[in-house]
Amino acid sequence: MKKSALIVTSIRNCTSAQETLRIQDTVAALRRNGWAVDVLTPVASPILAATLAHDVRVFTVPRFLPCRKLAMFLRGVALATGGNYTVLHGMDEGVGIARAIYRVTLSRFAYIAEIHHPESIDRLSLERASAVIVPDEDTLSRFPV
Repeated sequence: MKKSALIVTSIRNCTSAQETLRIQDTVAALRRNGWAVDVLTPVASPILAATLAHDVRVFTVPRFLPCRKLAMFLRGVALATGGNYTVLHGMDEGVGIARAIYRVTLSRFAYIAEIHHPESIDRLSLERASAVIVPDEDTLSRFPV
């Protein structure tokens, strides 16, 4: 069975250049190692979509919905229950959404938290993570203990 990952992007920074580069790098690294990758994002950035490989699926949520977190969560649950993901990988605000998907799907996946903006992450979002990725020790030091 081929390994596959669902990357859940942040809600506020989903179109920033920094997050776009992080997504591109993560997807490229996974694909080099034979993984299939899907990306769940509130907005499909044209730059992101253009730079991802043709077999990377990008899923979005309708723009008109007032609660993007809920929409991302529901779409993520639908993807996770219908797919054969090995890993859920949340980025920034997407960490909380990925953790919620992980819990609802009865922890069938490894769950990875990648955090570059710790002010938007609570400590509960890191519980039961298989791995936590931070850019530097300064970011790590800003988490509540």
